[in-house]
Amino acid sequence: MTIECGRCATCCSVPVVPVSLSDVQRLCEALDVPARKIIRFYNEIEMEFDPEADLWVRLKSGKLAMGLRKRNSRCIFLNKNNLCSVYRCRPMTCRTFPYIVEFDDDDNVCKVSLNKIVDCKCVRKIRSALESVINDVRMELSEDDFYYDKVLEWNSSRAGGTIDEFLKFIGLTF
Repeated sequence: MTIECGRCATCCSVPVVPVSLSDVQRLCEALDVPARKIIRFYNEIEMEFDPEADLWVRLKSGKLAMGLRKRNSRCIFLNKNNLCSVYRCRPMTCRTFPYIVEFDDDDNVCKVSLNKIVDCKCVRKIRSALESVINDVRMELSEDDFYYDKVLEWNSSRAGGTIDEFLKFIGLTF
């Protein structure tokens, strides 16, 4: 089963979109802008994730997670027609949403379901190939793991620094 986007933009408005280092690098390169123009750091109240998730960075200002900036409660890249203005280089979370793909210990797909975090108006298509979605999920997991390793290294050795120090630590210049 695959889906066709219903263009409701709920997924670009309600949740904060978490981003990895690779996501930010792709966007910065494509748009020729510094990271600080497209990301913001959110606290646990603003960004509803497991408090023990690997995306939380320990900074002087508290435990925060990196996500896309918003404007008027919407992703900064969502245009007035509810279309993504950075579709070609959008974050992996955006590429894989609303799918949840689970893998077994041998990296075989064992379950595919739809994320219920928002009331998505997508249209389900029966009997469609999921290969590209599964490949995107694998890439997202790999990129997330790389970023989370950096976050863990920071949290273990440099926790308490500033956002700018963290961005420099992970290689994002501004």
